[in-house]
Amino acid sequence: MDGSSSTDKFIPMTSVSSGQGKEIGLHGNQLSY
Repeated sequence: MDGSSSTDKFIPMTSVSSGQGKEIGLHGNQLSY
């Protein structure tokens, strides 16, 4: 079940990173870790 949640979070993060939130995406990744 935890894996599903992780994927859901990864999908939006990737979309933002590809868009106009590179810095935001990087910060999010650090927080997730």
